Amino acid sequence: MKSVLRKYLDKRKRLNKKGQIVIYDFLFGFIVFIVILTMITLIWFKASARIQLDQEQETKLRLARDLSAIMTQTPGNPVRWELDSTVWQSSNFTIGLASDNNVLSKQKWDTFVAMHNTPYDRSDDIKSMLRLERYEYYIKIRDKQSNAIYTIGNPPEENLSVTISRKILLDEEINTFEFTIY
Repeated sequence: MKSVLRKYLDKRKRLNKKGQIVIYDFLFGFIVFIVILTMITLIWFKASARIQLDQEQETKLRLARDLSAIMTQTPGNPVRWELDSTVWQSSNFTIGLASDNNVLSKQKWDTFVAMHNTPYDRSDDIKSMLRLERYEYYIKIRDKQSNAIYTIGNPPEENLSVTISRKILLDEEINTFEFTIY
């Protein structure tokens, strides 16, 4: 009788140990699953943020390229916009600074500079004229020796800016027109 009871108790102990091993295996597997899931989630969010940042930079690059081309290669719309300040409120108004392709009109440039040097802040008006409501801009014209001869706007403080450079003719001299969006 003792041996039957002994066998039964030994069998019972083995059954209990198997159940405990299954619980430890389950806990270990669950913890590994959670760690892997957390790592995948973090990688996903980091990649997603990087993609969004790249898309934002691509948008800035496209805007800077388009606006610098419009400003340096077209006279604007209307063509004589610098003579009539009432057209500045028009929705069809486009700031173009060129009298010819990559030749800036001194009168248009001076008017554009004067728009920035008013006693009251017109930066929001000018940004809406340039269709840059979400961004800031900075324009710099450099001479042949790379000295800044004109600057408009505030220089970007962050690294997430985009700059487009174009060779232009202003005052019968070849200069570099730099248009930065940030």
